[in-house]
Amino acid sequence: MNLREKLAGLLVEIRTLNDKDKLSDKEKRILADKLSEAEELKGTIGFEDRQNRLDDFMKPVIDEKPELRAGLQGEEFRTGGRNGGYQTRGGLETASVTVGEDRSYRGMFPEEQLETNNWGGIAEFAFKVAHKLPDQRMERSLNEGLGSTGGFSVPTAYSAEIFNVALQSELVRPRAKVYPVNAANKLIVPGTVIGDHSSNLFGGVTCAWAGEEETLSDANPKLRDIELTPYKLTALYKASNEWFSDAIAADKMVNETLGGAIGWNLDRAFLRGSGAGQPLGILNADCTLEISKEGGQTADTVVAENIFNMVSSLHSACFSRSVWAVHPDVLAKLFSLAVVVGTGGSAIFMPAGGEAPFNTLLGRPVLVSEHCSPLGDAGDIILADFSQYAIAMRKDLAIDSSQHVHFTSDQLAFRGIMRVDGMPLWNEPLTLADGSKEVSCFVVIEDRA
Repeated sequence: MNLREKLAGLLVEIRTLNDKDKLSDKEKRILADKLSEAEELKGTIGFEDRQNRLDDFMKPVIDEKPELRAGLQGEEFRTGGRNGGYQTRGGLETASVTVGEDRSYRGMFPEEQLETNNWGGIAEFAFKVAHKLPDQRMERSLNEGLGSTGGFSVPTAYSAEIFNVALQSELVRPRAKVYPVNAANKLIVPGTVIGDHSSNLFGGVTCAWAGEEETLSDANPKLRDIELTPYKLTALYKASNEWFSDAIAADKMVNETLGGAIGWNLDRAFLRGSGAGQPLGILNADCTLEISKEGGQTADTVVAENIFNMVSSLHSACFSRSVWAVHPDVLAKLFSLAVVVGTGGSAIFMPAGGEAPFNTLLGRPVLVSEHCSPLGDAGDIILADFSQYAIAMRKDLAIDSSQHVHFTSDQLAFRGIMRVDGMPLWNEPLTLADGSKEVSCFVVIEDRA
């Protein structure tokens, strides 16, 4: 019996059980087990289909160039659509090419079919989950680390809506390198040690002009693996039973509530995360460069010289992609910044207006975030090239619920679960070739307290 025949038989058994008016506890356990087995089979079949399509694609190339065959033996290659490919190494997925620019759900997972599984909306799905009502449309999530019950995997069409709502409100992810993680629990992104350009490049690469018969000097670049482990992010919220009576409003509320909560927490983690069981945020990263304040600068102030020094400490290749992230209290200080020239001057901060959708500071967009540090603390102003930040995201989104937590108030407690990790691609600031100073892709000002 092949896998598809086995899956078809399981689905018949599941439907037979599900059509019963009332299930015993034993039958409920059997149903849950069969749902889990069917989900596992479905994933295996999908992987084999992708592998077969890849083999069909690669066969003409290998037949034409047999020397490639040896390089592919022992390696399991996985396609990632237009986002690039992955090679499995030691049980981990290894990103082998640059990801695409589209950070939407469809852009990250182009091969994923967006399906509703015949639900009328995300609210109907959540209502069934909340009341633990058996339904053949439900697929119990099998993701590791999602709790004892695992929750119920959200149909992909609704996951896409929630992920995309979160994306619209986020600061970091729309500008970062986002790597989709399909099956593995970890992802390896290859990188190099940044190094000191006064003696070499990338921790060991040296170059020299040499005559025709002269010996070239050795070059030993230090390579490193950037390991991303998607950690579990849980969003908890409450809703009344009556709230579900208006399906359209309930659908919108679930999307906005979950999407907004996910976006808010992801930005906070990408900026301030400790790296322990959560992403490593920019403000806690070793590569973030903290420049000195001006001599005699008073507490809780921002002066034009701070801004000039931040720009000069940003790697030159990063400037065209950079943005300013500032705390709301900093914004008022920026309006008065100017360059004094003789008896006149010139503003360096330009408010949004006309064709300019953003406030700009020295020509780069200014974005306001409450996740920046308070005015006067390091991190109240961040100059960042977020393309130098790597994010790994699982495609899975699960929902579970409890009627008992808020039983007396006739409310349902929902829990949305996703998995994500992130960290900078740089491991340290870069020392320039003349040894005069350090630069980085992330720059902040020291405390002015």
